[in-house]
Amino acid sequence: MSFTVVWTPEVRDDFINQWLNADSKTRNRFTAIANAMDRYLASDPESCGTPHPADPESLICTLPGFTPKVSITFEVKAADRLVRVTGLYIY
Repeated sequence: MSFTVVWTPEVRDDFINQWLNADSKTRNRFTAIANAMDRYLASDPESCGTPHPADPESLICTLPGFTPKVSITFEVKAADRLVRVTGLYIY
């Protein structure tokens, strides 16, 4: 059974603004990141992350296959089968 992945409004709005202001190549990259992130977290979020050092309620992970790196912070609500993305970092 998969998890539903939702993004906080702040993460979603920032991502959309960056996507809207990007050229087509960068937009394609952002779209690939969003799709990979949703697939990755929907399958088994608890095993892909490690505890976030600044917030023990959150996990952090780096998405494989992206250069520059893409890291995400998220919270898992296992009983609700829900993952809430709280941060997205491209560096």
